[in-house]
Amino acid sequence: MAEQDDPLERLERRVCTDPQFSEQDVALIHEVLRAYRGWKSLGWAAKWVTMILASLAGALMAWKTVAEEIRKWLTG
Repeated sequence: MAEQDDPLERLERRVCTDPQFSEQDVALIHEVLRAYRGWKSLGWAAKWVTMILASLAGALMAWKTVAEEIRKWLTG
């Protein structure tokens, strides 16, 4: 194995090749794994959106503070 398999991919392969599972079982497991991967992707995207918004808020507050100090320095 050149690269490490994801445990979910191994499970999916095992379910597809195991005669113990019916076509309905295989379809159900595929749907569950697809839903899990979708939620995982959504969580990843939400994390990055939150990080970007927090960074933007921090930059705006820093800009406001610096601009206020420069204005105080120039006027007084």
